[in-house]
Amino acid sequence: MHAILGDRFRSLAGLAALAVLLVMVPAIATPDSEATAQEVQIIAQFRPALQRYGRWQRHPRWGEVWIPAQRTVNWRPYQVGHWVYTDEWGWYWVTDEEEADWGWVTYHYGRWVFERPVGWIWIPGDEWAPAWVDWRRGSDYVGWAPLPPDDIILTVRNNPDYWLFVRPSDLMAPRLELVIVSPARRIGILQRTILVNRTLVIRNRGPVVVNPGIPPAYIAAAMGRPIHPVEVKPYVAIGTQGVRGAVKVRVDIGQPRPRIRETVTVKQTTIIQPAQTVPPPRSLGLDERGRLGDRPPRAAQEAAQPVPAAPPGAQRPAPPAAAQRPIPPAAAAQTAPPQPPAGAKDARPITAGQGPTPSAVTAPAKAPQPAQAPRLQQRRSGDHPEPRRP
Repeated sequence: MHAILGDRFRSLAGLAALAVLLVMVPAIATPDSEATAQEVQIIAQFRPALQRYGRWQRHPRWGEVWIPAQRTVNWRPYQVGHWVYTDEWGWYWVTDEEEADWGWVTYHYGRWVFERPVGWIWIPGDEWAPAWVDWRRGSDYVGWAPLPPDDIILTVRNNPDYWLFVRPSDLMAPRLELVIVSPARRIGILQRTILVNRTLVIRNRGPVVVNPGIPPAYIAAAMGRPIHPVEVKPYVAIGTQGVRGAVKVRVDIGQPRPRIRETVTVKQTTIIQPAQTVPPPRSLGLDERGRLGDRPPRAAQEAAQPVPAAPPGAQRPAPPAAAQRPIPPAAAAQTAPPQPPAGAKDARPITAGQGPTPSAVTAPAKAPQPAQAPRLQQRRSGDHPEPRRP
């Protein structure tokens, strides 16, 4: 009897030890090993690229994160720089000299979270975007906020700590810091604006990420003159795919740091005319991923095209592993138009219209109107007068 009990005890002890061992060993990705390898290759470059400009630490929820150094109390991501509009991706964030050495990573990859008392935390991600932001619009102000991870987007969408606001005529100011409204006014403006768009990820042939944001014709109307889109040569990490005209950068520990300065060229072949009328904003639905509008960025139009059918007898290649990854429920496209939030005075529905292609000149005869995003599984600012303080 004692021998039997001893054998059972040893068996249970062995199972317990095995369970502990399994918990201690990191999980191994099996179905998506190719995509995982690409993610590791991209994200591994961020540590040497950012370590001079902040600190890396372990977060209990987000894992390995980066915290920028020497930021002021009222500093926000997407504050030290300016917006330009591109035909390729929509609104593009150009970082000023002060943050250019690390902004090429943190404003085009990953997500941001604000936590007291630490402040702003950057969470690495492997997908490149012209900017990862939410957009708000009202009758007097427009605003943007850094996107957090998908699972808390709805939680922080109305958090004033995330938002920066300017008048529509100042959105393309060459020095936004001079025209951003003061933090004391942020809550009041937040209540008078509506969430209207966010960075959009298209996975048909991607992923491809665009930022249609607020229709540029509305901004041109506020500025009182046409907008010239620009061409940008982004800096991207080795392994990044689907970014046309990009310059690939490799940052190794102990090597001289590269000089990251984006090239921005004003295009003279395309003009966005001011909208004759600017309709009231329409709120982005809780389950809406974003809107391409009537002037979808060129990268989105190409990515949204159906994959051509394989010739008879030919084996159709499998889509990229990254395109097979599941999309969070909050990022699913919404078929029916969303209802405006209760109490919003200027949030009435707008009928979606069909607009010109990005290569055409936007005519002022008809105001651009936002359209629903398709059902898919995110140094110059143009000619601008001297910025004024709000």
